[in-house]
Amino acid sequence: MSLSRIPLTIAQLSDVHVGGPLSFPEEKMTQIVERVRSVEPDVVVVAGDLTTAGYEWEYEEVAAWLDTIEFPKVVIPGNHDARNVGYLHFRDLFGEPFSRHRETFDAERSERLQATGFTIVGLDSSEPDVNEGRIGLSVLNTAAGKIRPDVVTLFFKGILCNVLVCAGVWLAYAGRSVTDKFFAILLPVSAFIAAGFEHCVANMYFLPLAWLLVQTGHAPATFDASPITIAGIIHNLVPVTLGNIVGGAGFVGAIYWAIYRAAFGALGRGEPK
Repeated sequence: MSLSRIPLTIAQLSDVHVGGPLSFPEEKMTQIVERVRSVEPDVVVVAGDLTTAGYEWEYEEVAAWLDTIEFPKVVIPGNHDARNVGYLHFRDLFGEPFSRHRETFDAERSERLQATGFTIVGLDSSEPDVNEGRIGLSVLNTAAGKIRPDVVTLFFKGILCNVLVCAGVWLAYAGRSVTDKFFAILLPVSAFIAAGFEHCVANMYFLPLAWLLVQTGHAPATFDASPITIAGIIHNLVPVTLGNIVGGAGFVGAIYWAIYRAAFGALGRGEPK
């Protein structure tokens, strides 16, 4: 082995911003590849901002460019790469954003460098944007999950939901201090959210928001947005609203009315309780 191959050599590339005004001209990209080949590194670390806006076509272009570099590579996404659900395209083309590359030295390099090999760990510190990132995708997944169940399931989820909500309101009225009211309403409302029950008012926010994301082109190409339509929204809201009415007015309001009607009737007639 020549002396030039003894030291550990790492070539680092970053901020190529393929697809936008910050992108290098094609001849410069070719020169970068030639320079890397002349160095003959042990590994090439591509440290973020491969793309300009995280679009799928930008990822495909930069992936084709990186394929011309024959050496082992560690590819790490940057903030630009997380835009427009780019973090999903990154996984499709490069795998997990948290990666590890390990190589073992041959006997001569191991003796000269006093090491058995090396390890490079790639850590993803990118932050996806809101509407087109993880929050927007969460809204879409939530909406699709609310629309897919059948009418009967949605109806009974609506009943169970408003039983808890109205019980929480009733308990809050029974509290004498702000602390009493806070904890009285907290547990029933938290329970209906954790159990995945359906409330028409909450759905009047989530479902139209998801529909707007789909209509404005902010749903990922890999996401099945077919359930998120006006018909799908109606399919959810009608049985859920009816279930909320039955659960709140029937299983809470009507039951308490039946329990206390005798006492209220006595008060109306001026009789002692």
